[in-house]
Amino acid sequence: MSFKTSRCLLALLLLSFILLPSACRSSGTSGNKSLLIYTPHGQDMLRDFVARYKEAHPEVEVQFLDMGSREVLERLRAERNRPQADLWWGAAHTTFQTAADENLLAVYRPSWADKVPPESRDAQGRWYGTYETPQVIVYNSELVKAEDAPQDWDEVLDAKWRDKVLIRNPNPSDSMRAIFGAIIWRFYKETNSPAGGYDWLRKLDANVHEYTADPTLLFQKLTRGEGTISLW
Repeated sequence: MSFKTSRCLLALLLLSFILLPSACRSSGTSGNKSLLIYTPHGQDMLRDFVARYKEAHPEVEVQFLDMGSREVLERLRAERNRPQADLWWGAAHTTFQTAADENLLAVYRPSWADKVPPESRDAQGRWYGTYETPQVIVYNSELVKAEDAPQDWDEVLDAKWRDKVLIRNPNPSDSMRAIFGAIIWRFYKETNSPAGGYDWLRKLDANVHEYTADPTLLFQKLTRGEGTISLW
């Protein structure tokens, strides 16, 4: 099966990476080093990057914990006095800046730092943006025809999508927070009130089949047809 996205961009979420206060550690007595990464990018993507990194650095043991960006932030707060991770890869720039303001991040300057625009990195070198992600509507192309898929955000509220929308839990997800925040801002800038945005989200909730815990579960459920569309 395959997934497709409709052409309706909402906001750009800056995904970045930063170095955490703990250093790349030695593992056991062999002298091999280990690298622990906190990231929300999902196991399929992570396995590919880890495999390519291992080709260049076979002496480094790479491990990752897959969790939402907000979960990473909370974990770093809990580990403030005893940092465990070496790298945090993936979050909105606002989340990284929150961590930087709380002194949870270490200063690091990669070889490509000067290629990142000033507005896409921390002035003190504590985080760097690596790419921007457009927010889109995703649908299962085996169950939804292209001409029937929602063409804009408001069409997701149509009653024909009742109990067919799958969404990631917005609490740990920066991407979902960006979408929800942009919807609220859309109404706020027109009316000087967030009420219209809250009403829009309540209508969306009426069509939601499930709020999944993470992206992997969301795609599995889309594949099985437990839902047919999602916001991403």
